[in-house]
Amino acid sequence: MAGITICWELGAGLGHVRYLAELAKRLKRAGHRVSTVMANVQSADVLMKPLDVPVYQAPRWQKPTHKPKVTLNYAELLGAVGYVVNGGVASMVASWQNLFRLLKPELLIANQAPTALLAARELGCMTAIIGTGFAVPPRSSPMHCMAPWVPHDPARLERSEAFMLKAINSGLIACGLKPLNVFSDLFDCDLQILTTFHELDHYPDRPSAAYRGPMINQSESPRPEWPESTGDRKRVFAYLKRSHEGFEHLMRALGRANTISLAYVSGLSDPELNQWQTSRCRVTNVPVDMQRACAQADLVVCHSGHGSIAQSLLSGTPLLLAPELTNLEQHINTRNVIALGSGAVVSDDFSADDIERQLISLLQDHSVTDRARDFSAHYDSFDPVTQLENIAAELSALVGQ
Repeated sequence: MAGITICWELGAGLGHVRYLAELAKRLKRAGHRVSTVMANVQSADVLMKPLDVPVYQAPRWQKPTHKPKVTLNYAELLGAVGYVVNGGVASMVASWQNLFRLLKPELLIANQAPTALLAARELGCMTAIIGTGFAVPPRSSPMHCMAPWVPHDPARLERSEAFMLKAINSGLIACGLKPLNVFSDLFDCDLQILTTFHELDHYPDRPSAAYRGPMINQSESPRPEWPESTGDRKRVFAYLKRSHEGFEHLMRALGRANTISLAYVSGLSDPELNQWQTSRCRVTNVPVDMQRACAQADLVVCHSGHGSIAQSLLSGTPLLLAPELTNLEQHINTRNVIALGSGAVVSDDFSADDIERQLISLLQDHSVTDRARDFSAHYDSFDPVTQLENIAAELSALVGQ
């Protein structure tokens, strides 16, 4: 029996936590002692507690007072979450070291957990990185640009990387650890698990990769309940956040369109539910079975989360995307969908009239549906259960089981 610790440090999305819980379940079934260190303890504990998997709070970064409008590489991404705060790297690495002294992992699994990887560099344990292309960038020096469509001075990438390397090495030395030779050494590991497809990779120019397919959750959520329909109205499934800048415009468009809609809205209060319900648009703040909802819909509306896009395309359903304005990862996801010809993005001003027109236009455009169905057919053999079992077996093999 080996000690395995699963770490999640950065990011706000919770969809992958369910996947990590399923991974933890399989690792426990293989006889391992599993613990987790999570950015959101409350959400993780709901899933991990029934598995008897302990959840510890990941150290939290102090946000910098200034950050660039657009982060162009992984170094700038780390700067935006707090790596530029004076003394931040040293204190955060030390906090992770304290956790590892307590947990004593023989295998560390990192999902968007770069500081955990730094703290584990001389821990003597095996390490694995798991995640989408955004979380597992290709190794190069300097690192690849994350937003090549944004006009920029190429020298900026080298400057930001050199600055971040200096900040990281200063923190490592303060914690008694050896410095990195180059910035990309941050991603040193024994196993890299890239959970995406080539078409949805955040780095389309990645030299080579073994794509495992996305993190698709086997949902235990309620089946989707659509409004009653007369005639041949198209179905639209929406997965939205109440906090999104264009939420009200998106909901007005769904309510006006001559379609049958089901909207799951994360963060929507119970009193607000009736505000948005109509005879043709059912609204819920309880998660629904995404796989069934996407398969039953003619169009999916969402904020460009990688998992939502993957599930929709695997179901052969095109998308209307409303990425969060400052979320670079979602904007990259959006560009990938548009490049596939499988969807469109809402207008920047979130006009309800424009969104309604886009909804109707996409539902009438057979080409976007055809492209989504082509994607589905191409990956028809992908089985998320088999993928998860195989990944758990590979991780077990790292510690000799």
